[in-house]
Amino acid sequence: MKKYIITFISIFIVFMALSIGTVAYIDPFFHYHKPVSSLYYRLSDSRHQNDGVARQFDYDAIITGTSLVETIKPSIFNEEFGTNAIKIPYPGATFYETARTIRTSYATGHDLKLVFRSFDMNHLVEEAYAGRTDLGVYPEYLYNDTIRDDYKYLCNIDVLHDYCIPMILDRIKGKEGGVTSFDDYMYTERTSGDVLADISHFGFSDETIEFTSEDKRKVNENVEENIISLAKEHPETTFIYFIPPYSVAWWNGYAVRGEYDYITTAMQYAVEMMLEVDNIKVYMLANEFDITTDLSNYEDAIHYVNDINFQIMDKIKAGDNLLTKGNYEQQFAAMYDYYRNYDYGILEAQAGQQ
Repeated sequence: MKKYIITFISIFIVFMALSIGTVAYIDPFFHYHKPVSSLYYRLSDSRHQNDGVARQFDYDAIITGTSLVETIKPSIFNEEFGTNAIKIPYPGATFYETARTIRTSYATGHDLKLVFRSFDMNHLVEEAYAGRTDLGVYPEYLYNDTIRDDYKYLCNIDVLHDYCIPMILDRIKGKEGGVTSFDDYMYTERTSGDVLADISHFGFSDETIEFTSEDKRKVNENVEENIISLAKEHPETTFIYFIPPYSVAWWNGYAVRGEYDYITTAMQYAVEMMLEVDNIKVYMLANEFDITTDLSNYEDAIHYVNDINFQIMDKIKAGDNLLTKGNYEQQFAAMYDYYRNYDYGILEAQAGQQ
């Protein structure tokens, strides 16, 4: 019996050593090194791979934010802005998630001339260090510089089975080495959808949720930590933020919940903070009413079809929609008045016809 136990332990140790060595050598999440040239790496898992991409790849610009930047093609972006950009979106990203990866980029020696970020509202009124706690076990072991918890990566059977072994098999079959194009990474072909399908109420609620001093504190600390401090620490980088052209159906949701004044107040307060920093540029796309009221431009209330991101890049490149200290109040007033006075009965009628 003792012989069998020793044999079993020996086999187990050999297996674990091979597994750990394989994961460390291939490193599908780029935690330790750049891609191995003879292997093909599929970029497909943002929260496991983005930090490694930021650490190991060569670039001088970052396209990041939520799923709203997934349909940006860096090849076209690079032509517009003269950059060598990577795209690292985090679907449903918190401000902290995005900022943390940008900080990793600087910490690993990258000189960024441009950061292009969507300025999304879903996580604006939130604590500065908030993460996504609704996604299961978050891979924090990939985001730190300690080796104490690397066993969660190196001894992970899913990493071996789902990433390393398929990559080895691809190599055996003769697949050339390389990495998924950033044009294709997280790219989604968004087409016109039934935006109103899940909406049951339209127009403004009789109740209004107040934007409190506590909410203001959260916005202040969130924006200060994850936007302002980054820009001040790196004056050599231009940070471009765009307020997305959410559909009028998205605004209807805030109206129905009594949160319209709440979110517009939070947005304006955040932008006022951002405009105090010279290397932060904020662009107002929410006022592109021809886009936001045409629901054929949207897959759902938030996600617009792919062509809209190309229009956004063109407008920003041309300097259109730029907010300044001299015009931001007027621009926010125009946004506020338009969606506050919009006839949401039009949406209800359209929903009833479907």
